[in-house]
Amino acid sequence: MATTERAELRFSVEKSAYIGNLHVGYVGYGKWRALPGNEGFTGGFTFPPEYDAYSDYAHVQNVEKVEALAKRAMKAKDWDGIDILVGASVSARDYVPHETADNLRQNGIYVGESKFYGYACLGGMAAVTDLALDPKYEGARVVVVPFENLSGTVMGPVENGEYNATQNMFGNGAGWMAFEAGKDLKCLYACVVVDHDEYGVIKVPRAYELPPEEERLEPPAHYQFVGDSRKHFAWTKNGAYKEMPLSKDHTRMEPIPTLKEFAYKGAEHIAQNDSVFISKYWPKYGFMPIGEPWMHQASSTVVGALENRTRIQMLSYYGVERATITKLNKMDQFERQEKIAEILGAKDVPALWYHDPSLPWVMKESLLNNVSGATSFVQLTEMACQGRIKPGTITPAYGFAIGSMFGSYYVVFDQ
Repeated sequence: MATTERAELRFSVEKSAYIGNLHVGYVGYGKWRALPGNEGFTGGFTFPPEYDAYSDYAHVQNVEKVEALAKRAMKAKDWDGIDILVGASVSARDYVPHETADNLRQNGIYVGESKFYGYACLGGMAAVTDLALDPKYEGARVVVVPFENLSGTVMGPVENGEYNATQNMFGNGAGWMAFEAGKDLKCLYACVVVDHDEYGVIKVPRAYELPPEEERLEPPAHYQFVGDSRKHFAWTKNGAYKEMPLSKDHTRMEPIPTLKEFAYKGAEHIAQNDSVFISKYWPKYGFMPIGEPWMHQASSTVVGALENRTRIQMLSYYGVERATITKLNKMDQFERQEKIAEILGAKDVPALWYHDPSLPWVMKESLLNNVSGATSFVQLTEMACQGRIKPGTITPAYGFAIGSMFGSYYVVFDQ
């Protein structure tokens, strides 16, 4: 059913870019506030403390938001319709994209399918690559809109410093990407690992339920499940869902366990998938040049630790002795990065990003902090504006999400 009541909606900041013919952008909304900077963010957008991200009012805003960004995407691509519209969120009802599609149709705009991705921080990147990999969407006009009201999910103080960490880490924002599947963007290889976090290093209030068993379908072949993680996941014709660790009333995060969850597990999965791509798939594509990575920049602490752990993990894949790795672990961060780049270069490991002592941190330029699934679109937009994404070359893409999920993708943007 289409939304009729309108909510007031204003975007506080907006930026977009083209990568070849693909269009990507982001917005922030709410009131901007400066942040300490120890997580790599200049600031973030927030709502007042009384704002309830799960209210009917917030739902109407979410539908408006996705509709407005879908129209921006269509205008940028000069399209008169959308073949598939995806909305991705952890803080919204799962029928937002379907309601948005109904609104667009009532205004005479063609929308074929609509889907919801409930993957938290991995939602936007996963939706884009899943559709690019699926041959039935070859040539489809795709619009993906990840969106979050994360400041509105924090409703009270939490013990052990969780409240301040959560407030500084998460804010409001949304992104969009418009592309023709199989043309503007190709995915050469992908692997998504679902490794359910029973402990719950980050917990969120329940915004949606997993669909019933009878609606669930077999997920794509590039999805892998650790242990009994499959029962916490659902793939359906209307979308994809990961069950999240629950908090009754507000988002809560334990900083140190969160760092370990993503840096240690993430490094293992990224290094393994990079080695598979390098050995099995890269030769098939004529050793096409590999550029800088597109990554979910959750925070400078998490990403810095993930980079270092992944470099260390890659050393073991290429036969570096444990004693050497132990010495490297005792070095300071930058000395260690330079030494690892030197070792891998001497072993003729293909020039992924391991040879660069430090990757570009671009979130400061955006004025946003972590906005979940839209964060990777923020990073991609900023890198595109800086000329760091090169169409016609391989762009490694890495994402991770609470719950937990880890995605490694190898994409090519058309020239």
